[in-house]
Amino acid sequence: MSELINITTTGTGLRRQLLATVSTLVLLASVYGAREAKAEDADRPTVWFELGGQLERVDGGNTPFAPKFFDQASDTYAPVSPVDAQRPSRYSYGGEGRITFQPEGSDWVLSAGLRYGRANGGRHVDKQLPAAIQHSGFQFSLRTSEARYQAFSQTQTHNSQSDLLLDFTVGKDVGLGIFGRHGASVLSAGIRFVQFTSRDGVVNYARPKVGFENKYDTGTKYLPKGVFHNYMLKAERAESFHGVGPSLQWNSSDAMIGNPDSAEVMFDWGVNAALLFGRQKTELQHRTQDLYFRPKVYTNQFDFFSTHSKLIADNTVPRARSRSVVVPNVGGFAGLSLRWSNAKVSLGYRADYFFGAMDTGIDTRHSSDRAFYGPFAAISVGLGG
Repeated sequence: MSELINITTTGTGLRRQLLATVSTLVLLASVYGAREAKAEDADRPTVWFELGGQLERVDGGNTPFAPKFFDQASDTYAPVSPVDAQRPSRYSYGGEGRITFQPEGSDWVLSAGLRYGRANGGRHVDKQLPAAIQHSGFQFSLRTSEARYQAFSQTQTHNSQSDLLLDFTVGKDVGLGIFGRHGASVLSAGIRFVQFTSRDGVVNYARPKVGFENKYDTGTKYLPKGVFHNYMLKAERAESFHGVGPSLQWNSSDAMIGNPDSAEVMFDWGVNAALLFGRQKTELQHRTQDLYFRPKVYTNQFDFFSTHSKLIADNTVPRARSRSVVVPNVGGFAGLSLRWSNAKVSLGYRADYFFGAMDTGIDTRHSSDRAFYGPFAAISVGLGG
């Protein structure tokens, strides 16, 4: 009952905060929306086309596959362990585009924007130790061709991810400058659609360590024989989130230096928030195998490398999960631009956070945030007016 009361109280507080925010925005729009159009606005373009690109750091990677045999202390997992080899790519790259329409003599602004990014990666890590035997106080080295007595680890990984964001907004230029000069400040409301996908996989074959023992068989009393486990891991995973919901944006561009008749340096900044309703999905399958090798009880005089094998475990685990979720999203950007009457070049830094967007668990669900942040650049061209 206490949890229900807490949820109800939190929901009431959230509604009050949203109501206060909306009321403030409406008041600002009503106060500044009544101003007369400036003379220089008559020559401004009515349509802006923007193209750009970004390089963003991506946080919120997958939970690595880590079976128990990865815990065995062994030099075969150094310096790059199979767990470290599964780290996804840290950076994504992509492009963006936006169309903005503001009718002549009007403060209303319509905008449609798209942003797409992707990242691909993978690693191939091999480690093999020399075959050596410590037996009766003497050190014997077996020839390299006897691979069964060499500890090793071989790991192959791959990962890819993509993110797509679509924004459709309607806003009003309220003209709130922060440097006392002319500029534009647009408060907008609209719809945001996002799609995140991620795929990764790993294959590992390992013999973390090799032990030795004697068998008092004919002719082999003083010859050691290997005792070891061969392990295998194969795993594949696919994750996704699709969501859509209402969004709010506040974008501002303020003149710092320059002349509007020639060129100006503008300070651009903005904040955004959205509440996304969607579905998060995860499909995966992982298989592990443990194969044990030991010496034969009876063997020929010179056949001291012979072994028996025994399958200890061979497990295949499939998983498929789907869940409806609500994902809060907040973000912002800041940058500088050089603007002419009908063109603009922009550079800046942007961040977007999506809370609890992805299910990155293996055997059970585990929600993880997805965050993007990094530099961007764009070129805009204005038409009409």
